[in-house]
Amino acid sequence: MNPSGGNRIPVSRNRFFDLLLRRPVATSMVGLAIMQMGLASLSEIPLSYMPPSSNGGITVVTRFPGTDPETLERTVAIPVERSLSEMPGLVHLKSEIREGEVRIHAIFNSDKVDIRVNQASERLHSVSQDFPAEANRPYIIKYSSDDAPVFAVSFHSQNQDTAKIKRFVEKNIKPGFQRIQGVTEVSVAGGGQQEVQLVFRPERLSSSSPMIQGIVETLSQDNVALDIGQLISPGRENGGRVPVRFDAKLQSIKQLASLQTGPGGKLEQWLRVKYGERPVRRISRTDGSRQVTLYLKSSASSSILSISNSARKVFERLELPSGLSFNFIVDRGSKIRDSLESLLISGLLGVAISYVVLVFFLTDPWIAICTGGCIPFSVIGALFLLHCADVGLHVMSLGAFALSVGLVIDNAIVVSDRLSQSTISARPALLGNCARELFGGTATTLLAFAPILFLSDMSRDRYLDFCLTVSFSLALSYIYSLLVLPTAFIHGRIPFARVIRVFTKSTQILAGQYRTWKNKQGNILRSLDMGPGMAGGFSAILAIMRNRIYQSVARSALRVPRAHALLVLRLARYGKVLIFIGVFGGLALFPGIKYAPRVINQPGLQETIQASVSLPTGLHLDQSATVFKKLERIAESNPGVQRVDSRIQKNRGTLFIRPRGNYDRSYLRSALDRSFQSVPRAYVDLGTVSNSYFRIRLTFLGPDFARLRTLTRAFAQRVQALDGVRKVVFHFRKPEKFLDLHPDSSLETDVDLSPAVMARKLRFFLMGAVISKVYWGKETDVRLKGDWKPEYGIAELQNTTVPLESGSTIVQNLGSFKLSEGESEIWRVNRNRSLALTVEMTRPYHDAVERELNEFFNQSVSDPTYTCLLDRTYREKKKEFHTLTITIFVAMLLIYLLMGALLESLLKPLVILLTVPLPLLFALALQLLTYGNVTSIALFSFMMLAGLIANGSIIVVLSLSRTSHQQSRDSFLYLHRILKATRTRFRPVLLTGITTILGMIPLFFVETSAVIPWQSVALITIAGTLAAIPAVLIICPALCIYLIRNPGK
Repeated sequence: MNPSGGNRIPVSRNRFFDLLLRRPVATSMVGLAIMQMGLASLSEIPLSYMPPSSNGGITVVTRFPGTDPETLERTVAIPVERSLSEMPGLVHLKSEIREGEVRIHAIFNSDKVDIRVNQASERLHSVSQDFPAEANRPYIIKYSSDDAPVFAVSFHSQNQDTAKIKRFVEKNIKPGFQRIQGVTEVSVAGGGQQEVQLVFRPERLSSSSPMIQGIVETLSQDNVALDIGQLISPGRENGGRVPVRFDAKLQSIKQLASLQTGPGGKLEQWLRVKYGERPVRRISRTDGSRQVTLYLKSSASSSILSISNSARKVFERLELPSGLSFNFIVDRGSKIRDSLESLLISGLLGVAISYVVLVFFLTDPWIAICTGGCIPFSVIGALFLLHCADVGLHVMSLGAFALSVGLVIDNAIVVSDRLSQSTISARPALLGNCARELFGGTATTLLAFAPILFLSDMSRDRYLDFCLTVSFSLALSYIYSLLVLPTAFIHGRIPFARVIRVFTKSTQILAGQYRTWKNKQGNILRSLDMGPGMAGGFSAILAIMRNRIYQSVARSALRVPRAHALLVLRLARYGKVLIFIGVFGGLALFPGIKYAPRVINQPGLQETIQASVSLPTGLHLDQSATVFKKLERIAESNPGVQRVDSRIQKNRGTLFIRPRGNYDRSYLRSALDRSFQSVPRAYVDLGTVSNSYFRIRLTFLGPDFARLRTLTRAFAQRVQALDGVRKVVFHFRKPEKFLDLHPDSSLETDVDLSPAVMARKLRFFLMGAVISKVYWGKETDVRLKGDWKPEYGIAELQNTTVPLESGSTIVQNLGSFKLSEGESEIWRVNRNRSLALTVEMTRPYHDAVERELNEFFNQSVSDPTYTCLLDRTYREKKKEFHTLTITIFVAMLLIYLLMGALLESLLKPLVILLTVPLPLLFALALQLLTYGNVTSIALFSFMMLAGLIANGSIIVVLSLSRTSHQQSRDSFLYLHRILKATRTRFRPVLLTGITTILGMIPLFFVETSAVIPWQSVALITIAGTLAAIPAVLIICPALCIYLIRNPGK
């Protein structure tokens, strides 16, 4: 706050402001130019939910269908990790290994993802040369910390099967989504994908049958398309160059079947050549039936809102065939859009409330308009500066605008209050004094944000845009208050009065015409007419009531400053007590913030509930679908559920549950959590079931999975006994059963039956593999496979015929079968195997869990190869808490240094600092009583509040500084001037405080599910402002008077 009233008539003139006041048109044009640039920038500023992060990452995806996780770890994951671990700037390396797929996430300390992609591609090119031949080539996408889709839509038709729908979606719809900026992966689930299958005929296998290698070579030799040269024809385009191609591509399935395989004859003699469907890896279900679903995933630095808007625009341009309809399953952008709209509306309400307060307290309408004009000028002008600084509109910048409503109007209140009490000749000098005082106050608030530059990259990215928005708004409010406001205040009153007179005259004319019209009506209307006398009497009554209210306020305004002055003089006698309280408050503030209960994680912002489902290992895809049907029926039976969609994979999947209307999400999550427990084969993780639950994820690292399981279960039992721990969730599965075939060593003497050749033959016959591609309207795989289905059982497997060089044999003759156990999923962190668990708590007991973890390892784990890592986000948040706590006191130190430079004193700035701790302590106490914890944004609010409170004391101390130079030897006159300055600032301080407090009230009604708890920010600001009013008006002048009376103490 800038409490100010100033002296009535300054004694000197200021040439700069005298020149500005003499050129009203020029100053008005400057103000209009700033607003015009802001309005022009509005359409160019990007809109998102959160600020972009400077930490970039990549994800390397390698698919090797049908391969178990342990084989993938050995042949794919470890070589790729070894290669990526040497890249510069690597912060974190994590691997997810499931059957047939490896995903390796590499996170860097830079947002230059394109450079990292190129560097990783070069490394992967050499590493992938050693991959098994059947493994797909690895590809790179941008990393996203959230594996959940940001947008999903399902397609269904009454007259088409899912296979045809999937082909249409992949050909006509998927490419449009792949071109959306920020989308890293587009996948289509449900329905089969057509392919050409070459199936061995078991009854025709003999010594003359073509071998697998011979079939592969036949396709590679007879299915060829190659550039062989070029011609030059003068006069043609492109310099007359015409490429020459050799085209021997297969044109039909009939031509493929008739290919010659050497002396063995045609392919169709030994193989069934037919169209088929690729084995289904995922099932998509919507409203209880199988459908085709398209999923979009984004990178960590992408704007979910922008992707959502672009995806909906793609659908607006689509022309779907008749009978094909779609439903939006997931649209995380819609909830973000609602949250931003709620935040924007709260900001507009804050502006409206500020105007109402100004009109009520500033009885002159023109003064209220000039003062309130600071808000739109500062906000609109700040848009231009945000655009120049490459800062978008998101929850942090919009929240900064909402919070800065009371701050930006502060300078305007000070200037308008002084202008209304000064003469015309004294105004230039008065503005010169205001410029110095307002500079000190504004610079103090801005300086409180300076330590943000020393935060970590993650924290700085989160709060830098907030700081820039507030800083730009305050800087423009300083310009408006000293440049635009005086010009409008002095030169705009006459045009405004003319407009009012014209409006009044027009109203009187219309009222006269209305009365004339009513007099011509019937008795009914005439009976309703009050008449001129009644109307005049009613207007007189309103005028009398308004005057009495103003007189009552005026009498109170005269009495309150007298009582205030007496209170200041009495408190000045107890200066030592005030100093002790200020010092004690400063000493108590640091441990109070440091050891207050903290909230590390915040609930996610999702409209659709995305529940992760884990099923027992060993289930087939159809068995998993049966379990999901039960979960869908349970969810649909809940009255708060509108629709249920699912994405099913082997042993796991996701439920997409859409709630009805404004149904309570927390209650719905709790009810579903209890209902899903009736399905014992499924573990359903609904995320944070309620806003009152807190989580911390722990990752155990070590070389052996069995030992890791023992450690995690032992720690889970130990931590479960802690007070406040609700449950412990394991993020790993039981070992999966495998049927291992151990080859007979006596058969290895035959070259054709070496282990590698034997495994490759069996893989083709039991699983099949893609050996070529054909281009018949679209790219289609050609798969070579045996006539085998998994449901045949082990007896049929043992009797399956396999061709050899000298005939054929059955699988049972190749070796012996034995059951074993292996991992169904493998997770690796920083090149070590890992298992994770999550501790869910009813209170934020993160530190207690961390202490219990350290004691557990000290007492129970002696092997140094086994360690435990806290969740990376938790570690960064914890570091952020510590840094922000220190930043509050660094900001106070910077304020002291600035005030010492402005006041040329080491003692006077201490008066300002002594007024800061008590309001902060009051705000902290109210925050803990209301919410029971402190968030990182709350700590940031304390830092901003420290500058705001110090801002309120600066004018008093600056007045003390000016007075001391004029009457340094007259102590009585000195005290008189201090009390007079305090009394004249009484109304501006109250007006600024009330405007700030009432402007914060709409933030209490912002979406409670937002990542940023603006209710907490509003509470801290309101509480701190309430406490700052007596600190500025009473404690600060009392300390000033005490120092005057006791200069040597």
